[in-house]
Amino acid sequence: MGLTTETAWICATNTNWEMQVSGSKVYTVSWEKLPPNAPTQYGWNCTCQGFKFRKTCKHVTGVQSFRCGWNGELEVTAEVGHDANGDPCCPECSGPVEALRVAV
Repeated sequence: MGLTTETAWICATNTNWEMQVSGSKVYTVSWEKLPPNAPTQYGWNCTCQGFKFRKTCKHVTGVQSFRCGWNGELEVTAEVGHDANGDPCCPECSGPVEALRVAV
């Protein structure tokens, strides 16, 4: 039995997302591609000193719920949404999506 290739969609927040957070200074919290030697491909990052040393901080914890992270790749039959122009969009947050080819 052979595999077929299907198109799956993911919310663009899965590959690149950031938000400015005001604290004692303005920090940038992001979800992004990590360096090649990292144990995972993507992860959280913050420009504050606390994150630099602990790899976690209150800024990341405070904004995690703002990142959509919808992943239709995990359920190939998931339907992508469409905006007013008929272009594909995330069914959860109405933001941009990226197409992926997956074997099923």
